[in-house]
Amino acid sequence: MSVVGELLKVPQSSPLYQWSVETYINHWDPRYHHRKPIPDTPIDFFHDVAQGHILKTIEGQSLPCKCCHDPCRWHEHLDEEEWEKNCQSHDATLTKPDPSTYRKPPRRS
Repeated sequence: MSVVGELLKVPQSSPLYQWSVETYINHWDPRYHHRKPIPDTPIDFFHDVAQGHILKTIEGQSLPCKCCHDPCRWHEHLDEEEWEKNCQSHDATLTKPDPSTYRKPPRRS
């Protein structure tokens, strides 16, 4: 089993899966890919990449890619304070994440 095949077994809601899809949409070029496609890659992955290519074409190619230019999409934040401390302080151009995406603390019994 390939490393990519193993990585893509994570849920489609996973930031790692979504980052992989965005990276393929924006940076993979089959003209320079000399090997056969990875046989154990889930078909849903290719569907999501194809769908992303369609949306990219509709929205326009001039937009910066999300995989490289929106790092907060690919990791969680505890709250706004933690985001400001760890991300905004390093790059003031970042957009504040939606509060619904903040990591929920575990429930205590």
